[in-house]
Amino acid sequence: VESTGVFTDKDKAAAHLKVFFYLLLMLYTIIWSYDHRPLHHR
Repeated sequence: VESTGVFTDKDKAAAHLKVFFYLLLMLYTIIWSYDHRPLHHR
């Protein structure tokens, strides 16, 4: 799919939402892993 360089506000919002959701999911995964690993070190 070729980009025409023209984006509507809806397209921009969708793209930003995807990026935001991905970052949030990644952060949640990191925090969950950190909280649930064996607590050998405090």
